[in-house]
This record gives sequence, structure tokens and C-alpha cells, in this order.
Amino acid sequence: MKLIRKGFLSLNIILIVATLLAYLAPYVSPEQFWLMTFFGLAYPLLLFLHVLFMGVWFFFEKKLIFPSLITILLGWTHLTGIINLNFSANKKSAQTIRVMSYNVRLLGQYDHNNDKDRITTARQILQPVIDQKPDILFLQEMGRNHLSETHHIYLTEKAALKYAHWQGSGPHIISRYPLLNKGKIQFEDSGNAAVFADIKVNDQIIRVYNVHLQSLRFEEKDFETIKKPDPRQKDTPERIKNIGGKIKRAAAQRAAQAEQVAAHINASPYPVIIGADLNDTPSTYSYKQIAQSLKDAFREKGHGLGSTYAGPIPAQRIDFLFASKSFEIGSYQRIKQKLSDHYPIFCTLEPKP
Repeated sequence: MKLIRKGFLSLNIILIVATLLAYLAPYVSPEQFWLMTFFGLAYPLLLFLHVLFMGVWFFFEKKLIFPSLITILLGWTHLTGIINLNFSANKKSAQTIRVMSYNVRLLGQYDHNNDKDRITTARQILQPVIDQKPDILFLQEMGRNHLSETHHIYLTEKAALKYAHWQGSGPHIISRYPLLNKGKIQFEDSGNAAVFADIKVNDQIIRVYNVHLQSLRFEEKDFETIKKPDPRQKDTPERIKNIGGKIKRAAAQRAAQAEQVAAHINASPYPVIIGADLNDTPSTYSYKQIAQSLKDAFREKGHGLGSTYAGPIPAQRIDFLFASKSFEIGSYQRIKQKLSDHYPIFCTLEPKP
């Protein structure tokens, strides 16, 4: 029994050290020390393991609950980045701005071989937009093809979203308000990008950004290995090494991209609203670069588990709505309809007088 206790205690200490490293991950660029990225991304798993250890110690040695509990509390800002308990009342006024961000996974266009089915699937995926009727819509992975104009006409008719800005097949800004100055932030050696536009709302000019940081480019075999790693397969070690390499390279790219976007945001002459698929969690360097001078709508008004990725990797909050501190977050909602591999997120903003 003593040997088992010693083994569990040793594992608990290793877990505590790994969690403390996760707390440092937002402060260290993956370009300088890539290993920190893995600790940051692993934070939801580390949190789950702490809960398991506390459950074990509760039955066998209650005083040993405290090391894990204290470790969790030391990382309170990390905890509230993925789980939030907010019971404050939602706010709404005549000046409320309704905002949505949604990675639509190319509207499922490659799931079909005829336009009729493609249009049907696209409209199913876009239904949350029709339901919520946002004033400003950020879509990632919208894609561009011969049906794109059809989709834009549909959004205009059903949600009064008349004005759109995009470049290539990247992120789209679609708005109820006319778009003034427009532009793109091009990332080096990447198919991902960010776009921005200035809009006039309630006699105030606001700059809006749609940001999509570097994707992992996982293939189906990578997801299979993550879900069910099979040590009996000879190529499993090579597959795991390949997955680690993709995470490492993408994290370094996202770090540079986040710094580029943050510099552009900080130079904005206007208050900003941002919809983003960062492909990174709140315990990472890229999140901190973009979020540090802004309000995160989930932290302000979210409730419950904030995960936005609907794919095979659980508890990942990688989609975000940010706003300048001159806005008050009126409400936040994760729309739990699994129509894409991301859940749509929605918030309302109140300009401060």
C-alpha cells in the first residue's frame, strides 16, 4: 500500500509541475521554446487529471487533496478561460450591436457532388446566422466557388447582411452596416489570413477584424491516431511524431501571426471588435498577444464549459469574440448546434457612453 501511495504521490507531483509550466506557456513564444506550447494546449487535460487525483485522495488521504486544489486555484485565469460561472443579467439597449463568429468548414461543399445538395447543406450550416440575425458576422473557412454569390444573396435576404469583405477564400466580414476602409493582413507562407474593415455604427466608427490563425493541417489519419492510438501498429510512433511536428510548426507560425495582428490592432485609430478562430486555447502565447488589451466576451459573460471545437479533440475553446474596453459585453452564447466542426459563438456589445 505504501508503494502505491508513493507512486500516486510522485505522479501527482509530476502533474503539478506540468500544470505550472502550462501557466507559463502564454508568456513564452513557441518560436523561442516550442515545448511550452504542448503544456499550454494540454491544460484542459491537466485540469481533468487534477480532479481525478483529488477524487482518489478524497477516499484515501484527504489532506493530499490540497496540492492539486492549490495548483488549480493558482491558475484561476486559466481555469476561467475554459470554464466560467457568470450569473449577471444580460444587457440590451437601443444601441446594442449583435456579433457572431463561426467557422463554417467550407459549408460542407466537399461532402456532395451536386449543387442542389451543396446548397441545402450550406443553408443548414448557416441556419444559426438566420436565427440570431447578427449585425456583424465573422465567417472562417467560408471558401470561394461558383456558389459563393448564392450564399451571400441568401444571407442578405434572410438576415439583412448586405455588405461583405473578403480576399481569396479566407475569412469573411459580412455586415448589416456599410463597410468603409477595408484591408487584409497577409501572413507569410500561410493560407490563413486576417481581414479588417471600418464600419459606422450609431455615429461611431469601429474597426472590425476577422482573424484565422495557422491551422494544424491534420489529416484523417492524424485524428484517428489521436482518438485511438494503437501501440500494436508499427507506424504508431511515426504517426505520433508527425502529429507533434505539425503542432510545433503551426504553433510557431501562430505566434508570429498573433504578434502581427496585435500590432495592427494596437495601431487602430478606432475601437475594435474581433471575431477569431485562433486554433489556440486561452493558455497559449498567441491568445495572450491578441487578448491582452481587449475584453474576451466569454470571460465577461460566458457560463459553463466554453469549448467551441466540435471535432474529435475535446474541451478546446479556440474561437473567440473580443472587443475594446470601451465596449460593455451585454451577453455571450455558444450555440450548441453541431453543423460544422466548430460551434458558432454570439455576443452583444453595448458602447459605453
